Amino acid sequence: MVRLSAASVGFGAVLRGNSAIQSVTVTNIGGRTLNIGSVSATGDYSQTHTCAAPVAPDQSCTITVTFDPQRLGNRDGVLSIGSNATPASNTVDLSGTGCQILSLAAMRFIVSACGN
Repeated sequence: MVRLSAASVGFGAVLRGNSAIQSVTVTNIGGRTLNIGSVSATGDYSQTHTCAAPVAPDQSCTITVTFDPQRLGNRDGVLSIGSNATPASNTVDLSGTGCQILSLAAMRFIVSACGN
């Protein structure tokens, strides 16, 4: 069995051209070795992980998720983790907002656009 440190991860508002990072911990709470077969992220999210080696009972590995907004507005995604545990697939909902700073130097102020 697998325990995830979060069912969902929110990245908040992130300027386009920048990125934000959050981590999800995968803990083996079963009595046998956990083998992570696949890890993937959809949308404007990517991942790296330390889950390549088998995870012994009561041990953990870490998945680092990066949000790099490609468009303005709400940007949802899903982190999927496939393994030999029951259930074989676990997911974490990902959310963030892509923003852009609009500089109107002649008017001497800056507007932050975080909407659609």
